[in-house]
Amino acid sequence: MASTSRRTGGSFAMRLLLLIAVPMIGVSVLAYQRIRAENDLAADALELAEDARVQRATAEVYGPAQIEQIALQGLAAIDEMEVPRDLVVAIAGVDFETLYNANRVKLDAALDALAVSESPRIRASSNLADQLSFVRGELNAQRTQSESFRAMPDEIRHVFTKLDDILADRGGTVALSDVVSATTSGTTADRAKLLALSQVLENVGERGTALLEALLDRGPASARGILEANARLDLSIENFESLLDDAEVARLTDVTSLLKEPPAALTDALAGVPLSEQIDANYIQTSAGAVLDQIDFLDALEVYSNDFHDGVVRALDDQAVAAESAAFRTTLLLAATLAVSLAMLLFLTLSTLRPLRRLTRRAATISDGGFDVAPLPLHGPNDVRTLTKSMNDMMVTLHHVDHGISELAGGATNSLHDDLPGPIGVSLRQSFERLEDTNSKLQASQQLASAIVEQAADAIWTIDADGLITTANDASVALVGLHADDQVGQPLHRFLPRYDGEVTVEGPTGESARLLVASSDIDAGHEPLTTVIARDISERTRYEERLAYQAHHDALTGLPNRFALLERLSARPAGAAVAVMFIDLDGFKSVNDTQGHLAGDQLLTEVGKRLTSHVRPGDFVARLGGDEFVVIINDYASVAHVVSFGYRLIQEVEQPFGDGDNVFALSASVGVAAFDNGLADADLTPLDAIRCADNAVYEAKRRGRGRVELFDARLRESIVQSAEVEIALRQAVRNDELELHLQPVLDIERNTFSSAEALVRWNRPGHGMVPPGDFIPIAERSSLIFEIGRWVILESCKTLKRWADEDPSRTQKIAVNIAGSHLIDGNLAADLDAALLLTGADPTRLEFELTETQLMHDVERARDVLERVRSRGVTVAIDDFGTGYSSMAYLRQLPIDTLKIDRSFVSNVTEDGFDSTVIDALLTIGHALGLSVVAEGIECAEQLAYLASKGCDRAQGYHLARPAPIADAEALMWPHGQHDPLEQLLNI
Repeated sequence: MASTSRRTGGSFAMRLLLLIAVPMIGVSVLAYQRIRAENDLAADALELAEDARVQRATAEVYGPAQIEQIALQGLAAIDEMEVPRDLVVAIAGVDFETLYNANRVKLDAALDALAVSESPRIRASSNLADQLSFVRGELNAQRTQSESFRAMPDEIRHVFTKLDDILADRGGTVALSDVVSATTSGTTADRAKLLALSQVLENVGERGTALLEALLDRGPASARGILEANARLDLSIENFESLLDDAEVARLTDVTSLLKEPPAALTDALAGVPLSEQIDANYIQTSAGAVLDQIDFLDALEVYSNDFHDGVVRALDDQAVAAESAAFRTTLLLAATLAVSLAMLLFLTLSTLRPLRRLTRRAATISDGGFDVAPLPLHGPNDVRTLTKSMNDMMVTLHHVDHGISELAGGATNSLHDDLPGPIGVSLRQSFERLEDTNSKLQASQQLASAIVEQAADAIWTIDADGLITTANDASVALVGLHADDQVGQPLHRFLPRYDGEVTVEGPTGESARLLVASSDIDAGHEPLTTVIARDISERTRYEERLAYQAHHDALTGLPNRFALLERLSARPAGAAVAVMFIDLDGFKSVNDTQGHLAGDQLLTEVGKRLTSHVRPGDFVARLGGDEFVVIINDYASVAHVVSFGYRLIQEVEQPFGDGDNVFALSASVGVAAFDNGLADADLTPLDAIRCADNAVYEAKRRGRGRVELFDARLRESIVQSAEVEIALRQAVRNDELELHLQPVLDIERNTFSSAEALVRWNRPGHGMVPPGDFIPIAERSSLIFEIGRWVILESCKTLKRWADEDPSRTQKIAVNIAGSHLIDGNLAADLDAALLLTGADPTRLEFELTETQLMHDVERARDVLERVRSRGVTVAIDDFGTGYSSMAYLRQLPIDTLKIDRSFVSNVTEDGFDSTVIDALLTIGHALGLSVVAEGIECAEQLAYLASKGCDRAQGYHLARPAPIADAEALMWPHGQHDPLEQLLNI
């Protein structure tokens, strides 16, 4: 009977297997092959279409990127040569700045499109967005540098090289993404075309870079670069054409026809001559034209590239749709076949469903812990009966296991081997042994934890619910001065005021200690306990205090610094009177220059001590930096008292200073800003208050130094007016409101006007002619003096060039006044070169005038700049000579050609009791140094006659000629009638 059951069961299993396997295997194999082929075709086409879209977005970046690189590098090279940008536009005929502004938005839009162009398949393993974000950050930095005329060609080239690497990587995506071999005819050809077009775009960029290098650096290297880049581009175009049909070649030819061969002037192997040293206008125009042709070709190639990529994408999308449709139909056929087979399977398996459901219910009972149940009857096919029997045997075994576990839990281990099955019994006995081993390890771990607590560097206590110490480690002994055993039972608050945060305690030796305390509750099982940990942070606290002191104090003098000053002003109560005194030392630079910086530091320290010793206890002294100090006066009686106190501080500073064997003195200027009702009432911040006092001290220096000036309504109005004048003056420079006037200078020996001094005038709309004294000082306090100086130099050069063109016999010179800041902090030599290059004027007809004071600010820098100026042929004159502080040694060191005696000496010539010693000495000094001497301020014939008798070379003043527009001055310098100017002037 058992044998029959086995045969029956075996027959049922075989029939079921055959009925399911035969139709499913046959249909599935055929359908799978067809579906796989169609899906492979669709996936390959879609994948290539994705890559083509990415490559299209990449291609759209090439053109704008190349154009912006050309524009930015061109601008950077121009700025590096310190030549005006509009001059290069006039010479080369290419406006890099306009090209940059027109292309910038287009490049940003193309980069945005590229950043989001990649499909999820590519993006998962690509960091394109991060790469573009990084490169765009560097690109924006170069744009900002270019707008401030500080960009460097190498840095710009470096940024676009990074971008080119990213684009080249994106352009190569088509080849790298070919993870599935293409066996169809369409996709393989499209892949080759896309890759070839990518090579064309990349080589176009290299050709543009080579043309730009030729524009910026003429030489054999740039010539070779153009030839090599042109050859690579021709080869890549030829490779691309070989993959196209006739119609596609014709469209490509329309584009490549715009590609012009580089002019021979760019590819001749000439000796390398940097553009900054030799400018060939024809060469610049030729190379600039080649760059512009390159840009036109880039625009046409971009349009062709977009059309070509769009066509490839459309064809691939159509191919993918067709393949997916065929795969879908095959899938429907396979699903129908499988549905029929499953229906047959369901029908044949119903005979086994009931026994299986009984087994399922019995398994649920076992999972709920029900072991005392009757065995299941053996029904159904052979496999089901075997499974049922196994379930019954498992029930018996689990019943014995449950009994053994109960015994183990109760501690009765001796009977485990009697009641449990062999392997199960062995397993439970091994579990019991591991439990005993775990208990032993736990005890050892507790002992280790106790040892760690004892050896810890932090003090550790445990306290009970009443706050009494239950345990203490060795580290706590140093804090409380009691042995750990003696601390047990003591209240912890006896040693610590609180159990969390920072506390200060007195140690057993009487020294204070700063502790960081933390506590936490622990579960001890029988009673609640709290662990308290205290760490000694005294050293760290002292270090933080030192840092806080350094952050608020000046390292040299020990006085509070700017940060502390602002804090003190901010902390003043609302409505409380406060006065800010800004103290600036007069002549401190001369101490550094003559005595050395060590003496200067000692002097600043001494000044800080003097100021501190003379203020009231509630007042405040701070050093802002350099030779600037600030004193805060609280609760003053009146503003007059504050001003009087300022004069007392000046007197204290003026007391002599001693440095070894040397004794020297200096003075100070003080600016006062007083606020009777506090800063809030005046609607000012602490920084505003300091600025008010700073403006007042500037006024004190302007009015003669060594004095106290109060920031009042008058000064505030003056500052506002100065600000308005500065704004209007900025517009005046741009709106061509400035005028150049000339004051002729008489050559006494030749009786002719040999030169003229250039003077700037401002014809302000609605105000008329603004006196120079009203706007020149304002310009000198800002960068406007640089713009005005460049304008005067350029206009003077234009006038000299016009004189030479109209009459080559005119050899008169024009003298230009140069501001001290333009000499020391500006770029005077570059501005001169730009004006000479733009106008073609003869530099030997130009003279620069500077005062002694301006030259003495930085003698080394002044000498260097003036030597560069004189190397161009320009002469140099010292204006207002005799009123400054220059010595004979300095005059011999400086490259100068002319001395101009100040009008203050000339005006005394006609007075009774006049002493000619000073004028005689000045003339003697000038002639002894081989310099030409000019007397300024000639107001009458007697003064002119006297200076002529003393051998003065030239004369200037209202008696000879007043400053006048250029046309009027020219009429005086070259009169139509013939007469002797000196004879006429002497007889007036």
